[in-house]
Amino acid sequence: METNTNGEISAHHSDPTQLDKRVFLVGILTFFSILATAVLHSNDREFFNTLFTQMGIPLSEELVIQYGSIYDSVYYLSFIAGLIIGPISDHKGKRKIFIIGGSILFVISSLVMVFSPNFGFLIIFRLIQGIGHIAVWQTLMVLVYDLSTPKNVAKSVAIYTIFMGSAMGFGTIGGGLL
Repeated sequence: METNTNGEISAHHSDPTQLDKRVFLVGILTFFSILATAVLHSNDREFFNTLFTQMGIPLSEELVIQYGSIYDSVYYLSFIAGLIIGPISDHKGKRKIFIIGGSILFVISSLVMVFSPNFGFLIIFRLIQGIGHIAVWQTLMVLVYDLSTPKNVAKSVAIYTIFMGSAMGFGTIGGGLL
């Protein structure tokens, strides 16, 4: 992968082995991006009880479900953000900014979430985390298409999807083990 003067990550399609290596790299980056979110998502009960239990009394199942429903609503914002971020990164050539900036936003908001004093702050940081996550994930997806040629786009997307699906599976298993 190379970066042009606009900060856009671009690819040369002359060597098919280089193309596969680039798609694998993008797949690995996506794997870790999704893995982190999947690990967090699989531990809602423990996460909420750790942050919001008072005097050692665990939260009720009903409250955990309510918290989980609101907490997971970040996915709706992510879909909306993806509709904006994808085309911007595709047309404006600012993929590097979205990947690096989104990663930083995700890491910082993930760390700050742990110290949320109440559920309102947790939701705010979760929404910021979702925007950072979708900025990375959506931009990497656009990059897979950019790295592909019409002859190998199906193969490239299949490789990318394997990494994406594996991260979702391993993340929930890993979160369950934690």
